[in-house]
Amino acid sequence: MIDNQTCPYCQQDALSVEVLDQRFHFVECGHCGARGPRVSISEKPFFGFEAVDDLPIVRPVINETVTSSSLIEKNKCLEEIIKERTHALQKANHELRQLAYQDPLTGVGNRLMLDAWLTCKNPKLPITVMMIDLDHFKLINDRFGHKMGDEALAAVAKCLSNNTRKDDLLIRWGGEEFLLLLKDVDSEQACRIAESLRQKN
Repeated sequence: MIDNQTCPYCQQDALSVEVLDQRFHFVECGHCGARGPRVSISEKPFFGFEAVDDLPIVRPVINETVTSSSLIEKNKCLEEIIKERTHALQKANHELRQLAYQDPLTGVGNRLMLDAWLTCKNPKLPITVMMIDLDHFKLINDRFGHKMGDEALAAVAKCLSNNTRKDDLLIRWGGEEFLLLLKDVDSEQACRIAESLRQKN
């Protein structure tokens, strides 16, 4: 045995190495198992781990199980982060889509919503279009100011929304004008609905 050597692979000091072949002074690290030739037994440390007379080079053993487990764990963490961020992006996109289709003042649909609604509608199903216009709305703005006028528009939109069916579409057409699209309703039914909405407070 030869003591006080330094292995070039594991860099351990005061290790013992075994002379495996006196002819080539072939030594083996007691820590990591690396093997290599020496020129003389008194020389230290090992110089160059290379093959001697076609003898195989033995490299330090790497624990592939530990490495594989570590990579799998890191991959799981990355997948979880990607999943969370994808969900956040989908939620943000949904909120942006809703804002794009919504009138900011009244909260009902806008013209972009109307285009999307008509695109998705079954062309075989009849619809009735009802135009709703607030009379003398300009007097509200002139007498009480535009802020009060905005509140009046929001109140009307809320009343209309609360008294229309879920499958119908209510949009703000512009200014004090609203558009109500009714599915599968004939003209007589539409007139009754219009009168009922007119009488709502």
